[in-house]
Amino acid sequence: MPEPAILLLADGVRVAPKPVHDLDAAGAQVVPFVEGMGLDSAHRILLAAGDFSRIQLGLHPPLSGFVQGDGPRPLELGRRCLDAVRGGGFCLSLIAATAYECDVAALCIRSIAQRFAPPEAVRDSIELALGEAVGNAVIHGSLGISSDMRASLAEYQHFHSLLEDRLRDPHFAGRRVDVAASGGGGHLTVSVSDQGEGFDIDSRLARSADREAKSGRGLGLIRQLAADVAGEDGGRTLVMRFAW
Repeated sequence: MPEPAILLLADGVRVAPKPVHDLDAAGAQVVPFVEGMGLDSAHRILLAAGDFSRIQLGLHPPLSGFVQGDGPRPLELGRRCLDAVRGGGFCLSLIAATAYECDVAALCIRSIAQRFAPPEAVRDSIELALGEAVGNAVIHGSLGISSDMRASLAEYQHFHSLLEDRLRDPHFAGRRVDVAASGGGGHLTVSVSDQGEGFDIDSRLARSADREAKSGRGLGLIRQLAADVAGEDGGRTLVMRFAW
């Protein structure tokens, strides 16, 4: 049985032909967004410029997510995003520069609350864990800045200088950070993916248990907040599972 199609509603952005073919192969199609069009399908994602109001619109039901379409690199949409949408969840795909400027966790937790209704205490844990995961994906993943660069004041200053440079460099700033969420029945799976070089997440999770460690402690916090944490894609994806 074929997978249900996903429509990316293009609002003021154009997508190059090659990515469209790639999306077609994944069962997704790009169609123009028209004001007033019916939005009753469970498999429609807004494809638009990275404007805060458009991001909010895409994450709000009946839409099933938002994909930034005005980045400097060809559009790429990860399979996890499509699978989450097909499973009744949602996705968010931003370039790193936009994800750095937005409070991604706050944007996503509103959609999680609407779709999955976790208790308030669990919702707070999800938002905190998601904030840590997205921060790692943006800075250490897609922007490619080491987490070991803040051991001294000089290194800290260099860290911020490099961060500003990378946010101005389309090669790094245009890399994507994807959030995909799906679940039901008191369970939620949230994945955060980046386009960095990856890392040995098992080793980092072991280091994060060390309170004296100068880096990697965010992963330790995530592990405390989530029921389960795992790395995939060579460390480019962090999968967090929550239960209530």
